[in-house]
Amino acid sequence: MQEKKITITHVEDIPLESSGDTSWIAGPNRYQPHTAARRRRFSPRFFAAAALMLLAVGAGALIYALGPRDAQASEPDKSAPPSSAAREESASAPESAESRAPSALSEDASEEGPEEEPASEPAFDPYAPPAGYDYSSPVPESAPRDESWFADSIFIGNSQTQGLLLYAAIPADACADVGLTVETAATLQEFDDPDDPASEEKLTALQYLEKADYQKVYLLFGINELGWTNEDAFISKYAALIEAVRATHPDAQIYVQSILPVGEKASKDKPYLTNSRIAEFNARLQKMAAEQSVYYLDVASAFQTPLPEELSSDGIHLVRSGCETWRDYILSHCVYQEEPGTESAPSETAPPVSVTAAPTLPKNGG
Repeated sequence: MQEKKITITHVEDIPLESSGDTSWIAGPNRYQPHTAARRRRFSPRFFAAAALMLLAVGAGALIYALGPRDAQASEPDKSAPPSSAAREESASAPESAESRAPSALSEDASEEGPEEEPASEPAFDPYAPPAGYDYSSPVPESAPRDESWFADSIFIGNSQTQGLLLYAAIPADACADVGLTVETAATLQEFDDPDDPASEEKLTALQYLEKADYQKVYLLFGINELGWTNEDAFISKYAALIEAVRATHPDAQIYVQSILPVGEKASKDKPYLTNSRIAEFNARLQKMAAEQSVYYLDVASAFQTPLPEELSSDGIHLVRSGCETWRDYILSHCVYQEEPGTESAPSETAPPVSVTAAPTLPKNGG
């Protein structure tokens, strides 16, 4: 191993023309820490920078501490009156929902909000059904009305309806024809157009119904349908007819009249024309009327069963006295309400209808 020799030269008494710093001279204290060197590191610049840093930190802490107070102070004082500029700005700005809401602190504000005006009551309708009316029962007896009751009425039915309007002198419109049924009322073009009676084009009963605004619609069907083998078809088509009437006259009173009893002569000529079968059909009609919410008139209850011979020449069509009994039953079974606070007064009597000759009615069928 080679040995390394280190030569240390000690120089003394060398005059220095510099500041007197002899730290560059190798000597016994060359590698020892110098106090003078450390002191030179903390110069005035160092202390100035440190002071600035402390000042910045202090300013930041002061801003943080005073921030919430400044934010609260920046909010406008709601108790102070607004300035003129603020008033002009609020007047030009659209009214907000919050500003429209009544103040809870206002003395004039109501806890329940603005008082609403009461809704106007609907106009009294004397033809409206009484509250809780029972459509499943026949129309009950009422104070009799006079013949002006028929002024805004129409009768739709078979030849029995023809005899009713003619013999009882009922002043009402009618769409009645021999053999008319619940089916042909919508298909048979047999009636003159009231707007153009001279026209060759005829109307169905439903088309005729659309020509005027009727308040009451009286229906009579069944005597011709007793020969149908399917009772359900009769009820179904009858219900469809009622719906068609209601479509054009939604506010009208609709009366479904029971099938009239027949005499023994009619049962002999046509075996299906029996009073027992009529009773079955009438029970179905009453049930259908309840389902359709229309009025059921038990006209059959006004006559004896079987029908006396003096009331019908053929056991089906009524003579004048029978038609008058029928008319009186209708006028004493009306759904009508007197306006509260008014006394019931008889309505004006309509001008009588002259009857010059009896109608020509078929001997069998209606």
